[in-house]
Amino acid sequence: MGNIASSTVNQMAFCPPPPTYRKKDVNMWLETDRGSRIPAFHIRNGNALTVLVSHANAEDLGIVLAFWSWISEALGVDVLAYEYSGYGHATGTPSEENMYSDARAALSLLVDGFNLKPERDIVLYGKSLGSCPTSYLASKTCVRGVVIVSGLASGARVLFPTTKIGVMDMLYFNNIGRLASCKSAVQIIHGTQDEVIPFSNGRDLHNACHKYHPLPPAWIDGATHNNLETVHSTAYMRAFRSFLQHLLANPPPEPLPAKEGFFSWFDNIIPGSSKEQRKSPGKDKGGKSARVSDVGKRTSGNLSNEKLPNLMGNETITPA
Repeated sequence: MGNIASSTVNQMAFCPPPPTYRKKDVNMWLETDRGSRIPAFHIRNGNALTVLVSHANAEDLGIVLAFWSWISEALGVDVLAYEYSGYGHATGTPSEENMYSDARAALSLLVDGFNLKPERDIVLYGKSLGSCPTSYLASKTCVRGVVIVSGLASGARVLFPTTKIGVMDMLYFNNIGRLASCKSAVQIIHGTQDEVIPFSNGRDLHNACHKYHPLPPAWIDGATHNNLETVHSTAYMRAFRSFLQHLLANPPPEPLPAKEGFFSWFDNIIPGSSKEQRKSPGKDKGGKSARVSDVGKRTSGNLSNEKLPNLMGNETITPA
């Protein structure tokens, strides 16, 4: 019965579009601990912060790459965006557990392959469904900051926004429970007219973790689920930029003790791996036996101007 219920939820929750990018243009490949091989794009400009991007549901890397290339330039951040199992050219099947495995592989690349310190260098970012792997990682390790955009408090609160029963939250996508234990600075951004994930989800997430918020949440007046970053880009960018500026202006948080933090499960991310076996990415260009195949230091090429967001607008952010 549990497997049937889980399969039904996965079919309802995950809607991968047909691939919108070419396999040969993939920046690098990651192998996960659950057997998937997933693409990733890494934009490296030597900035102080790297944003680990978990994209929304009906998207793949091809849809979000132009936007994040622009964000990298506009806000002065490096970016790693990864694919979910079963999305784009990734192998495997979409599921909650596979998605968390994909996120672990992406974070392990930044920590091990590029020697970044999570509490100093990494900002987790999740949009919509991407709030789930972002909240998952945030509950496992202390990072510099966490940004949740149009995120769900839990699967139950999306379907039944007026019903708030803790045991229901625990069934699927329990972001509210995970963020409640997150010790990193968290910024919640949500549109007041979100028709996909009700605005109440954003409020619930903020209330769960406001103790660690350095800034008020950003409620974007009139924004829906799919136009927050475009039609309302002025307010969105103001909130995102202010949060990053706050992180850089304040000392990074103290990392969690090893038994609670990222490194307690890091060695188990790749079965059979060891510290001696793990190498920097790019050693094996073929990617057949290496955990990571890096075929480019920085993304470029197929980014067209028409894919960039509309930056016109004069929106305001509603105070919390």
